[in-house]
Amino acid sequence: MSSTLDVASMEKDGRLLAIRKLRTKLFRIQFVVAFVFSFLLLFTSGGFQLTPLYVPLESFVYFLLVMGLLFSVQTFVFNYLEMTLSRSQTAKHFMVRKAQKRTVGKALLSVAVLALLITPGVIGAAEGLMSSEEEAVTVYAFYNKDVLGVSVVESITISSSENVEVYIITEQVYTNIQLTKTQLQANKLNTLFQVGPADGEVEIALPPYQRENMYVIIMADESFTVADLALNTKVDPYMTTYIPVFALIYALGYVGYAAWLTPKRIRFNREAMYS
Repeated sequence: MSSTLDVASMEKDGRLLAIRKLRTKLFRIQFVVAFVFSFLLLFTSGGFQLTPLYVPLESFVYFLLVMGLLFSVQTFVFNYLEMTLSRSQTAKHFMVRKAQKRTVGKALLSVAVLALLITPGVIGAAEGLMSSEEEAVTVYAFYNKDVLGVSVVESITISSSENVEVYIITEQVYTNIQLTKTQLQANKLNTLFQVGPADGEVEIALPPYQRENMYVIIMADESFTVADLALNTKVDPYMTTYIPVFALIYALGYVGYAAWLTPKRIRFNREAMYS
């Protein structure tokens, strides 16, 4: 009988050791794969450029979130297998307590991210901080996106006390043409360009474009003049669409796992006290 128990215990210990080795190897391989593919996505996602520097994060973040879900599920499975194969009730209790503590922390972080991104006032405040206003502008230069593509200039608001023409052009155009009315009209990015005092504040939409240093030029007939200008910036939609969805999935998964561990923690604690 004793020999049978010893063999069974040895088999369990062997399986437990094998599972821990498998977990370590699997996580290392997946970490390297995630690291390599994340950087490949940065350079091949269709928006990366060196001049001006632009490293869009959308595909990169999406891939990391998917890999994070995979890692989380694997962690749940390996934790369960370790608890099942461990012979010591005390060891099981500490395993569950450690796993639950980490899970609760991750759940709180996921809920915090979710709350931050779905709160309208927070996103609105961020967009307000990134926007800017300028008075009496003749020529104004700006980047239509930040380096990471998180914020994007959606439109430009113009107001003027006289009839003016507003031309939005790229830096390449700005440095390679004569700044005449004819040349500017032929190379402008904006469709709406005529603004007068009767129009009040006119919002001119900025078309989708790669990251570029752009120029706003204000003219009246053939002469340069001035107008008041405001850049209207928004947070890229991926920050308020699929990232909150992933945060919700993470939160529900971690809360559910922490709840599932609770009765096991109580049972293992009780059994450890009397073992």
